[in-house]
Amino acid sequence: MSAPCGCAVYGYKDADEYCILWREGTVSATRTEHRCVECDEVIPAGSRCCYAASLYDGKWGTMYRCLSCATLAEYVAETKKACPLWGHLGDSAFEAGVSFSVYRTTGRFSLYESDEEESA
Repeated sequence: MSAPCGCAVYGYKDADEYCILWREGTVSATRTEHRCVECDEVIPAGSRCCYAASLYDGKWGTMYRCLSCATLAEYVAETKKACPLWGHLGDSAFEAGVSFSVYRTTGRFSLYESDEEESA
């Protein structure tokens, strides 16, 4: 994302105290399945997704976003001019005034009101 980190925008004044190292990127094909940190859906092995790896208190952690949630995160970042915090995409979108839908069939976020593609 081209927007600055959202830590200060969302109320974390001293973001450096929380995370020693932070890295975001994309995965073109996952080796194993993962869970999306935003919608809690399974990201199957062999799928594209986004990830964030971080070092907190001497321990590494990795979070994954499915492509639907990554698209919504990009849109929120452009609207708010700051990256939304991982794991709080729904709250960040609401605060930015971004209208989105949550599909009943999967729980995924979307900028579209219809879940026709979800049921196909």
